Amino acid sequence: MESIIDNNTLFCRICNSKNLYALDVGSLFFSPVSYAPKFHNYENFVCGSCGVVSSQPEPNEIDLITYYNNAYRQSDLAFKIENKTIDTLINFRSSGRSFQRAKNFYNMLKNTKNLNHHIEITKKDTIIDFGAYQGMFLSAVSQIWGCKCVATDYSLSGIDFAKTTLGFTDSWVTRDIYKDKFKEKVRIASMVHVLEHLREPRRFLEHLRTNILKKNGILYIEVPNLYGIPLCDPTHFFTYSYSSLEYLLNISGFKVLNISTGIEPTDETFFARSKEENLMCIAISDKVLQSHNIKNFNFILFRKMLTKSYLKHSKNALIRYIVETKKHVFRCLIYFLFIFVIEIFSTKLSLKLAKYIGIRK
Repeated sequence: MESIIDNNTLFCRICNSKNLYALDVGSLFFSPVSYAPKFHNYENFVCGSCGVVSSQPEPNEIDLITYYNNAYRQSDLAFKIENKTIDTLINFRSSGRSFQRAKNFYNMLKNTKNLNHHIEITKKDTIIDFGAYQGMFLSAVSQIWGCKCVATDYSLSGIDFAKTTLGFTDSWVTRDIYKDKFKEKVRIASMVHVLEHLREPRRFLEHLRTNILKKNGILYIEVPNLYGIPLCDPTHFFTYSYSSLEYLLNISGFKVLNISTGIEPTDETFFARSKEENLMCIAISDKVLQSHNIKNFNFILFRKMLTKSYLKHSKNALIRYIVETKKHVFRCLIYFLFIFVIEIFSTKLSLKLAKYIGIRK
């Protein structure tokens, strides 16, 4: 049955509608439950007016900032000594993935040209990356196009790294993302897995269009795709689909030129990964467009489609797991044969055979 919420405290920040439906969709691989319940517990809702999925209630700002500056940005290599966290200067896994996402940006621009929207980036351009952290996405961008790069983020250490190590000297620490201005307007801005973390995305996009970007400025956005990822991240205020992302951009004064789905960079640890994992979008600043809300929203159909998508990805995850298990079982048998049979008779023979069949260089 449809489960519409009649609560004056809950509403959609995208379109201000109170037409929200409780979204109890999930599975083993696509958990709808917060992976950090001590920080933030919530329920997922879908808006019957614009189709965006939101997590409510929202975390308060103080808890959110504390979480971002502690556990969220820690690398897998971090350890504690006398209650002090020791960590690497570069979060290799997180910053490495950010670096690789520049390839998505390049491919999206290339594909947009194929759609007869000619966008060129030159050395004369300046690009601002919001939520840049240490600036690794921009590091790749600067190598591709040679343009001037500016990183902005709430992380003091991240921006210090971008300035001193990467040479992005005009970078700044964000004070208020909804009000901060650069010394001059730029032609290009990017937000790579940042928009979903904003409490008021429409307010930010309108500020970006009005005060940051030049006329017909270019915006590159990459966000998790509702139909390809679990709803378990407690730092995500919203999860977007193709249609709800386009709706948000349209009502914020952007014209969408190209939207695509993708998986790169691939996270091998997530067995349910798919080509629908992320949404990439190229948009251009425009006049405020008239974008109508969804007519006759069918929650049952929406829920069915989302469940079907999760089931498809879960089946593929199971197949990957079975294949990996077979590989491990086979390798285990080979090792058993070498250690307990061949090496008993001859270590030299064991090493030669291992090299011959490719399990040792």
